[in-house]
Amino acid sequence: MKGNCMTGCKHCIVKDIYEKRKFKDENGIVYATMNEHAGYERLCDGGHQREYEKWHERNKDNVYEIYKKDFLDCFEPTEVAASLNEMINLAEEILNARKEG
Repeated sequence: MKGNCMTGCKHCIVKDIYEKRKFKDENGIVYATMNEHAGYERLCDGGHQREYEKWHERNKDNVYEIYKKDFLDCFEPTEVAASLNEMINLAEEILNARKEG
């Protein structure tokens, strides 16, 4: 099965990054501190962090369609991704058999 980081790779980890934000009154006194979402950290726990970073750099400005085309050799599907792929293949076989018959 072909894939990449965003198509269900079991090694893909996306972590939220939070930063503390201080709220001050007009006198500069901090009256509240709150965690604010500052972005995401993308990691590969399969030992392919460099490939993962290069892939994200290549595709940072692309729409969803590129995820269907830019595959990585290190891709290993999650159980869900593998099951979905099997269902898609079975559906294609059924459709092709109906067209032929």
